[in-house]
Amino acid sequence: MLKLHGEEDPTFEGTVEGLLEDTDLTVTYVIEGTDQTVGFYEGVLNAEFNDNPNYNVNVEAGNFTILAKEIVELGDPTDPEEEKTRQRFPLQELVQMSVYILQH
Repeated sequence: MLKLHGEEDPTFEGTVEGLLEDTDLTVTYVIEGTDQTVGFYEGVLNAEFNDNPNYNVNVEAGNFTILAKEIVELGDPTDPEEEKTRQRFPLQELVQMSVYILQH
């Protein structure tokens, strides 16, 4: 999961499998820590749950990335010929384009 620096943390969900009744386990999904610095955070997407002696619970924590909100240039900035065609994109647009490409 990722977000751009300065934006609200996204909400996320997990999957609970093997319950006899949906009410047997109350699960809350959390992002551990409060660091808002650009970077990769391993294992900080987690789940908190009420104890139920009838179940053994295994939580697989997820990773979280905060990306810089900046302009990214595509092309060679040292090539004067490329200066005419070099494209500049806000990072958010590149992320959206990448997600689109991965989904199709």
